[in-house]
Amino acid sequence: MDDANAASLACLPSVERSKLTKIIASDRCDQLLRILKRCQQHSSRAAIANLVLDRNDNTAVHIASHFAAINSLRLLFDYGGEAVNVSLANKEGKTALHEAVIGGSAQCVRLLLDRGWFVDAIKRGDWTPLMLAVTCARFEVTKLLIEQGKANIHLVNKDGWNCFHLAVRSGDFTTVSYLLSLDECLFKNRSNNNRSPLHSCALHGHYNIAYYLINNKCYESIDEKDMCGNTPFIEAIKSSSIAICKLLIANDCDPRVSDKLQRNVLHIAAECNADESIVYLLNELSFDVNEQCARNGFTALHYAAKEGHSSTIEILKQFQCRLDLRDIKGRLPIDVAISFNHIQCVTLLK
Repeated sequence: MDDANAASLACLPSVERSKLTKIIASDRCDQLLRILKRCQQHSSRAAIANLVLDRNDNTAVHIASHFAAINSLRLLFDYGGEAVNVSLANKEGKTALHEAVIGGSAQCVRLLLDRGWFVDAIKRGDWTPLMLAVTCARFEVTKLLIEQGKANIHLVNKDGWNCFHLAVRSGDFTTVSYLLSLDECLFKNRSNNNRSPLHSCALHGHYNIAYYLINNKCYESIDEKDMCGNTPFIEAIKSSSIAICKLLIANDCDPRVSDKLQRNVLHIAAECNADESIVYLLNELSFDVNEQCARNGFTALHYAAKEGHSSTIEILKQFQCRLDLRDIKGRLPIDVAISFNHIQCVTLLK
């Protein structure tokens, strides 16, 4: 414990840290005010705001920010003045500004920015407050950070994602269109495994955003591949986002694409238990239910058996899949199911 914290505790002999935490979190200003007034004769009044209150190294200001306790936050600043430390971070690397964003209080965010909090502070994983704001779909807070705080919209986290990519993943159309209005090139961001924003919205089924990105040519190739060889169409198949699949096909994507493991989209759908996608591929795109993967000889049935997807096996059987096809090691789908101890699948494959 440093001298400031020690002095602060000395002027609060009857108040435990846990009690102070509860008072601040519930925004009980009258009780907090009494505590602060007791320290009026001490030079350590500001130490209350900087006081570490829990095992995660959250200070009083962290707590007030996280719980959107705006009145308590104002009191801490009124009594702490310029001595309140704007750079303190907890064990996760989060400053009070990160916590205010998580708490969702635009008032707290505005107050912290006014008090000099660093808008681009990086927590563990290289996440800035802006990245948290767009991930939580907090548009008002996002605008505050950018327009008042001048947050850098081009920073990326440890996975290579910028704020636009994160906004696309979260599905917040308002934030996506707002960010793109600030820089029309933000969509060019690629994650460390070469995933684009179009990959992300396809996987998460955000049709409106997919339509917006495609309509505004916010992609470099409709069949752009990540490091696993997955295209946006493959991602849409994984999540059974059929409307996005149709949108991508309408914009000339290749539905017959294979990933780096030489699996076609039917194989991938079977592995992912994407039953709606399987019906779509077989009914509307005329995929061969028995097509084998060139790398290992697996059919869609083999993949379903390996993962234990009994519902997928039932659907494939409805489309007259063969139970007698062997992979390159000579294994039938039932052999694969037995090796992974998927009893229900074994029963279906007899």
